[in-house]
Amino acid sequence: GGLQALVDLPPLGATCLRASTTRGSPASAPVRIERAGESLQVDSDRLRLRVDESGVLRLTDRASGYTFRRVARLEDEGDAGDTYDFSPPRTQRKVVGFAHPPRLSVVESGPLRVVIEIAGKMQLPVGLVPGRSRRAARSSLVPVTVRAALAAGAPLLDLTLTVDNNVDDHRLRAVFRAPFPCDTARAAAPFQLLERPLRPVSPRGDWQQPPSPTQPFSDIVLLEGDKGGLAVVAAGLREYEARADRRSSELVVTLLRSVRWLSRDDLSTRRGEAGPCWRVEGARQRARISLRLGVVPFAGSWTGSGADRVAREHLAPPRALAVEEPPERRGEPLVSPSDPARGALALRDEGVQL
Repeated sequence: GGLQALVDLPPLGATCLRASTTRGSPASAPVRIERAGESLQVDSDRLRLRVDESGVLRLTDRASGYTFRRVARLEDEGDAGDTYDFSPPRTQRKVVGFAHPPRLSVVESGPLRVVIEIAGKMQLPVGLVPGRSRRAARSSLVPVTVRAALAAGAPLLDLTLTVDNNVDDHRLRAVFRAPFPCDTARAAAPFQLLERPLRPVSPRGDWQQPPSPTQPFSDIVLLEGDKGGLAVVAAGLREYEARADRRSSELVVTLLRSVRWLSRDDLSTRRGEAGPCWRVEGARQRARISLRLGVVPFAGSWTGSGADRVAREHLAPPRALAVEEPPERRGEPLVSPSDPARGALALRDEGVQL
């Protein structure tokens, strides 16, 4: 239950809405959902989302023509590192996807928004064995829920991912595959968009710490091909890896790392300590963790498509406040058209950011 409406919001301003039981006009381009065998398919005016029985998400961008066949595929691996650096155990074992077909359900069915819930469990080793050389044979089921939402007029897929982490010594990541090869990835940083090669620099001589395949980013990271590209918007997440072969490329975003030590002196990815070798219980991340991500496909170039604005609006969603209307003002506009709060500042040049 709940009321939904398409609303034009003024930039850096406010607008007031009155809840009404009157049925409004349907959206000019409503979002539709249908079943295709065991799969669910959602269509908006800009995107098509398909969720199959194994929980795999496939997203098609009508503007660029690209289909991204693996969106937010879950990938888990052992982590023998510390709070500073990832380090794989000597014998690594990866777990991909759900242990069993997840439960698919429709939370909202349109016409303004469709939300699909994918509820499943990953079967993950409980931790590392004594000696930390490999992952334990004993495993536990880790509940993972993904909510995927498409809204009318919105050129992005909104994902909410919840993990009930009950195991240790691992790194959980989400993989986003693009159907084009790439040599570089672009990562947002304060006041800039950095371009980095997908292949890290080869170590020269006896390095204290060889270059890592993972790199930092600030909320937005993207790949760009000939016809367009794909950006992942992840508020609060700070680590990605970009991989490529001759036909495709991938963004791999770290969702959580579970480790037990502030620092250690036995990592394969770094020589020596990075800080005090103390146990840190909180770094095990034994908790329910909820993350919101945006998947923004775009046509043409990132700078000319308006996708940066879409990504930044996802990072700063509008805030809704309940206001009690004074009886003597019922029926009057609560914000007058001349009030500067309706739009304090508008930036019309896509190349200028606030």
